[in-house]
Amino acid sequence: MNIKKLIVILISLAFGSAVLIALPEDLEIFTDFEDVSGEGTIYIGQEPNVITLVGFTVETLDDPTLLHSGTKAITLGPGQEGRIISSRGIQNLQFYAGETTGAGKFEVRGVLNVGTFGADRQAVTLIGDNGSIEGLPTDISPGANPTLYNFVGDSGFFQDTTDFNFLSGITEVKFFNVTGKLMIDNLGFTLTSFPSNNTVYSTFTEFGVGAKDFTIGTSPNTASFEGDGAIDFVGSGNAYFVRSLPHSYMIHNGDEATITFETPAYEIAFFAATVVSANQSDPDGSIEVYDTNDNLIYTYVNLEGDITPEWKPGFITINADELGAPGGISKLVMKDNKNLNPAFSRTAVDDFGFTPIGAPGTGTTATTTPVTPEVPAVAAPEITTQPVS
Repeated sequence: MNIKKLIVILISLAFGSAVLIALPEDLEIFTDFEDVSGEGTIYIGQEPNVITLVGFTVETLDDPTLLHSGTKAITLGPGQEGRIISSRGIQNLQFYAGETTGAGKFEVRGVLNVGTFGADRQAVTLIGDNGSIEGLPTDISPGANPTLYNFVGDSGFFQDTTDFNFLSGITEVKFFNVTGKLMIDNLGFTLTSFPSNNTVYSTFTEFGVGAKDFTIGTSPNTASFEGDGAIDFVGSGNAYFVRSLPHSYMIHNGDEATITFETPAYEIAFFAATVVSANQSDPDGSIEVYDTNDNLIYTYVNLEGDITPEWKPGFITINADELGAPGGISKLVMKDNKNLNPAFSRTAVDDFGFTPIGAPGTGTTATTTPVTPEVPAVAAPEITTQPVS
């Protein structure tokens, strides 16, 4: 076991339970629904820190057992279904929920790697282990000491058995099996810090093996991958270089690839792996960062040797302000050192996200005031799920 993994284990033993201490009010975004109204599709937060509530009604209630505070909660009636959705992924989600007959059910979902070794391995949206809750309390008032439902997408601690190990945080919570009135009050959340919490995000699953010279995103917010790199699958010698199955973007044996941003990037985040040598002064791979004047402003050489999610790998976050590039980042250059391990030398990136200059939230602190933007209701897509075996 290498030193990094040993350190991660020791930290997790010491601090693994700390992520569960906070209350909903302490999380990044909190609402007691007192300043929220509407039904159908409701947005909580302010861009880019937003989650979507689908199918619920914000209701003023007279019965104190149906509320944890104030006079409002979101509700479902008999036979109705509701969902909490996050396209970017939630790190920590907390709320109080009840159902007047003691019925009701909800499932917490996110993306996990599944399948046996080989081409059938995929990253699939699943119900998290212990993420299916059935039978809710009938009284959520403070005096009843109701359950505080508290879920962590991925704590980042190696031996934390209370989180879901979702690759990009919690993406959906579905509520159903309602026979009376279901109510949710005092909801708080913090979005994931993983690369998925960016304007544009890709796990490269939209491209087939061998794909070269492609673009992710929609103009003007695109990143073009060009050069010697290509999409490569999990196989013999590649398993350590893929985070979200089944493949990642790789270069080999002295190759070079350039990632160019149509609109300069304010922030970039991704997982990167390379062959690790005993001689750390001569790393196998590197990633160079360039500003809009084509100046090399930083080079990342301390890449991971293993980005499989089981080991809770770290990821690279590049921030234009922190690197002294107020105009943004124009491109990244991936390089692989052919002299280190010529037989199997490779450098890879996976789970790649970026936020362009000028996008909501760039260079500012997100507000914690819940809002309901006046936008047309959009039906959310159904997600096919299955329990984790």
